[in-house]
Amino acid sequence: MDVSIQAQFSVQSAQAAIRRSSHFTYLLSLLLPAADRPYFWAWYVYVRWLDDIADDVSLASATRYDFLTRQIQLVHDLYSGRRVNLSKDEAPLDALVAYDIGRDALLKDSLSMMLSAMQFDVQRHGTISEYQELRRNFDYEVSNCLLAIGYFCRIPGLPAKIPGRAAANGAKVAHVLRDFLRDCDEGIYNISREELDAYGMALPTLTADIATPTGRRWVASNVRLAERHLMSGLQEASTTPGLRYPLIVAILVAKYQAYLDRFRANDYVMQRQASIGFGFAKNLLANLGTLLLHRPRAAVRRSIGADTPKALAQRSAPAWAGLLARLLPIFNRPVVAAIDQALRDVSIPDDKRRKLRRRFATAYWIGRNSYASIDTRRDEGHAGRGHSAGLVYAFWSIAAIELDRLIDDRALAPERALALIDEWLGKAAKAISGVSIDQTCRRTEIPTSSDDQNDSFQRLTSAFQHSLSRYCDLAVDIDSRRSIADTFLGEARAVLMAQFNSREQKILDPGHDWHWYMTQLLNQKTLGFAFAPWALWVRDDTTSERRRNLEDDCLTLIAGYWHWQILDDVADIRGDTRQGLVTTPGFILLSQGALARSYLDCVSTTTRENAAESATTSPPVAAILATELVSERFLASPLADDFRHLISLSHPADTPAARESMLRCALVNGDDDVSADLICIARARRDQAASYVDAMRSGDWSAALNVLGQSRVMGRILVTVDQDVGQSEARERLALIRAPSSRAVLGIVEMLIRHCYRKARRASLEV
Repeated sequence: MDVSIQAQFSVQSAQAAIRRSSHFTYLLSLLLPAADRPYFWAWYVYVRWLDDIADDVSLASATRYDFLTRQIQLVHDLYSGRRVNLSKDEAPLDALVAYDIGRDALLKDSLSMMLSAMQFDVQRHGTISEYQELRRNFDYEVSNCLLAIGYFCRIPGLPAKIPGRAAANGAKVAHVLRDFLRDCDEGIYNISREELDAYGMALPTLTADIATPTGRRWVASNVRLAERHLMSGLQEASTTPGLRYPLIVAILVAKYQAYLDRFRANDYVMQRQASIGFGFAKNLLANLGTLLLHRPRAAVRRSIGADTPKALAQRSAPAWAGLLARLLPIFNRPVVAAIDQALRDVSIPDDKRRKLRRRFATAYWIGRNSYASIDTRRDEGHAGRGHSAGLVYAFWSIAAIELDRLIDDRALAPERALALIDEWLGKAAKAISGVSIDQTCRRTEIPTSSDDQNDSFQRLTSAFQHSLSRYCDLAVDIDSRRSIADTFLGEARAVLMAQFNSREQKILDPGHDWHWYMTQLLNQKTLGFAFAPWALWVRDDTTSERRRNLEDDCLTLIAGYWHWQILDDVADIRGDTRQGLVTTPGFILLSQGALARSYLDCVSTTTRENAAESATTSPPVAAILATELVSERFLASPLADDFRHLISLSHPADTPAARESMLRCALVNGDDDVSADLICIARARRDQAASYVDAMRSGDWSAALNVLGQSRVMGRILVTVDQDVGQSEARERLALIRAPSSRAVLGIVEMLIRHCYRKARRASLEV
């Protein structure tokens, strides 16, 4: 740039320029000391001008690069005292350098680093950068901006230490997300090569990929990272002497938090226009409270304690309240009378009877609405097909739960338990097929300490059988009975056999781990139980398709909370453990312990001379993936945010960094584990798993529960539910459902899941 005039800096022109460029920044500058304020305006106007030129894609990259090279030389010349010709836009730099020389030239290196960061951006135009170099350039850019603010606030310790540096990086990530689509249009890609691989995205289709579920998970992960950095930086800045600097940081943090709030409200879908809205004031007040009280706001990435996720299937509070009220036994007296009649002469404690009534009424409406959704023939009569279907589902639920209790609690010998299952299914087959019921058929002998409890199961089984007969008489033609019976009995047997196989949850050996539980029992225990009776409503291809659609919708709903059975396992952790059962928390800890032992064995084979290599020594990628501890769901957890970019499930890289990241993801259970020494984490998991096994084998249930609590494995589970894109996906799909009966089924199911989720949160905090 050949300039022949010596420009003069004007305070008034700089003030006018900053007001035109950013009214927000101008107001912020009023918090600076009055004597230093004009030089902040000079700094901002000059940097803004540089940034505009560097980002101007109408200019060739070489032109922009040469322009920045000249500016680097200009900074050097001015600080060296050389007289140079300046343009009008460069005049603020001249005034700034003269001012800074009088303050020991603290901004010299900062200006050079900012210009280098801009050159890097020009060089990478149209290309994808490596993760580390991209993030390093982000840090160079924004940390020097924060240094300038601290400089004009005259805080001590600069430039060696920049208080709140993490907040600057969080602000940069939020800024990147805000402008991501617009930057992509201009050929600026603020996403790394590793992230594209990890999330299965590609450069040619990036703007489309970013709107997919995987792309939104990338957005969600970066929103959480930004929020954590913002809060960490605010906490550090709050300890800085004086009020100006902490206050300015608090205001800036509030601004970028408001952008992040918009992303959450929009379910992590990017938009080309973003505004801070009213969230800025709310965040600012909270941040001011942090400054005054020196107390951190609740961290975004936390194991337990997040707000209950928004309801997925229900759209309004009145609808939710109406649905809940409809399920109460007091509003279902004719329905509840059916179970009261079945258990009329059985002695049952009042609290258990009330629980049975609630379960029965809820199951009745699931059955009735699922029937209406699948078999759409009009039937408004209370004693008609829909009512009978509701009673079938209700008696199925109560009787099957009672059967599961007998199998688990009575310690039946395997052959007796199987005989009991066969007898129960045989009675159901007779009822569906229309065979007369043999009331005198031999019952399987069930050892019990209470005749009333045994009689309760037999009466419920009989009521289920009679309800089946009545339903089939009303709703199923004689030619279809056999095929319906075969379908239902096949699914019901799978459910009951899963309940039978759950006896193996008491076996503590290497074969019974998290992978075994996921593949052998998890789905059948809850989903098979819920879906099996729906086979009774299917009459033809049309109703079969409706059933599949309803099941798919239910699976989508349940996936929004990860898995109903997993939540139930956490909620019932005390009762299950006292029965000697290993469930999801225990199986995850056992698998973590086995993986940790394998890793520590690898480390122990490394000689002390190669100790530096031991940190990246780990089992092969395939062995880590086989544990199911590194699944898409776990990778969507906030606990994986820091190393998610190194993990690709579709094309896993077998490099030391990738193996270590996968291993850490498999072993972390809480925030502290994310940055802790990996060997220490592995030793903790190994020892915790061993202690858990010892306690379970010895029947010391309290000790087993204490180990689960110390491991924080339940926090690992629940944090995947709190902030996940899966809920957004589920909400969007369920919003398309219009059939009232289908929405009613989903509403009831979600109500049960949310109740289970709240119980799980309480249980995890109590253990």
